[in-house]
Amino acid sequence: MKKIFVLFAIAIMSMLSTDAFSGEVRTNFGDVNINLGGQLRPRFEVNDKSTVADSDADFFTSQRSRLNVGVDAGAISGFLQLQDVRNWGEETSTLEDSADGFDVHQAYVNVQDFANLPLSLKVGRQELAFDGQRLIGSVNWAQQARTFDALRINTNLGPAGVSLVAATEVEDDTADKDDEYIFMAHAKAKVNEMMGVSGILVWNNDDEVEMDRVTLGARGTLKSGPIKGRVEGYYQTGDTSATTKAKAFMVAARLGYAFDTPIKPNITLWYDYLSGDEDTADTDIKSFDTLYATNHKFYGFMDYFIAVPGNTGNKGLQDIAVKGSIKPLSNVTTAAHFHYFLLAEDGADGSKALGQELDLTAKWKYDKHLNIVAGYSHFFNTELSRTGVATHGDEDADWAYVMMDFKF
Repeated sequence: MKKIFVLFAIAIMSMLSTDAFSGEVRTNFGDVNINLGGQLRPRFEVNDKSTVADSDADFFTSQRSRLNVGVDAGAISGFLQLQDVRNWGEETSTLEDSADGFDVHQAYVNVQDFANLPLSLKVGRQELAFDGQRLIGSVNWAQQARTFDALRINTNLGPAGVSLVAATEVEDDTADKDDEYIFMAHAKAKVNEMMGVSGILVWNNDDEVEMDRVTLGARGTLKSGPIKGRVEGYYQTGDTSATTKAKAFMVAARLGYAFDTPIKPNITLWYDYLSGDEDTADTDIKSFDTLYATNHKFYGFMDYFIAVPGNTGNKGLQDIAVKGSIKPLSNVTTAAHFHYFLLAEDGADGSKALGQELDLTAKWKYDKHLNIVAGYSHFFNTELSRTGVATHGDEDADWAYVMMDFKF
C-alpha cells in the first residue's frame, strides 16, 4: 500500500500548489508540458445475479484508483496511467497476487507527422476502441478495463481516416494468450452531413493452437434531425484450430428518435443476430465470436452475455431491445433498457427463448469532476439453462449498484 499512498500524496501536493480541481494539473518546463490527473471510482453492488435456486446475494464494494501523467513536447507526447483495482476490506489487488498490485494500464508514446508524413504513430500499452466497441473495445465498465500492447498507425485524408494496428491483449497471469496476436485495419469516411461508413478487418493469429481467423465487416450510420440509425454486418472465416474452421456471421440494426422537448426524451429500437452452431460436433464453427467487444454496452448490464459464444453454449444470440432515456433535470439523466433474448439455434429442449432483462439507471452530474450513477437490473422468466452452460439455472435474478466517478 505504500506505493499507493506515495503516488497519491504527490498528486495531492501538486494540486495544492495550483488552482485545485480546476481540471488536470499542468506544469511547464520550457517547451514541455506535464499534465497530472487521475480517477477514483468506488462502486457498491448488491449482486444476486445467480439464476441457480437458493443462491445468496453478494454485497461488496470495489474501487478503481488511477493516476495519470501526460507529457506533451509538441509533435511528440507520452502518457502513463497507473491503476489499482481491489475490493474494500481486501489487501490483495484484483489485478495480481500482490498487496501492492499497481498495474501499468497505459504507457505509450504518440508521434504526430511521423517522418514528415501525414501519419501519427502510437506505440505502447493503450486502450483501443473502434466502431462503437463492437469488436474491439476498452470495457470501461469493468473496474480493471481492457488494454493492449500495440503499435497503431493513423492517417486522416480529409473526411476519411485509416488505422493500422498490431497488438496483443494484456491479460492476467491466468489467461493463456501469450501467443495470440491481433492485426487490424480500419477505415472510415463521412459520406455527407447525414451519413458515414466504415469497414474493419481483424486477423487473429495464434500459432500454438493453429488459429488463423479473419473477421471482416462494414457499418453505416445515419443522422437526420431527430432520427439516428445504424446497420452493420460482420463475417468470420479461417482456421480456429488445426481441425476447425470459422463460418460465422453477425448483423445488427438500430433506429432511434430524439424528441424536441425540455426533458429530451429519446427512444431506440434495436436488433442483433449472432449466428450459432446447430451441430457443435462437426468441424465448421458457425457461432460468431465477439472478439474483444464491450458487450456490457450491448447485451444487458447484468453481463450474462459478456463473452459470446461461450455464454450461450455456442448456440448464438438474438437480442430484441427497446432503450429510452429522459433528462428530468439539466444534470440528471435516467434511462430504461428492455431486452428480449433468444438463442440463434434451438436449445436442448427445442426452444430458443432465454429470458428478458430490464435495466434502469440514473446519472447525476454533480459537477465537472464528479458523476454519481445508480442502477437496478432484473432478469426474469429466465431459461438460461437452455444454453447448456452449467452455471446457469432458471431463477429470476437481481442486481443493483451505486457508483461515484471522480476525475481530477
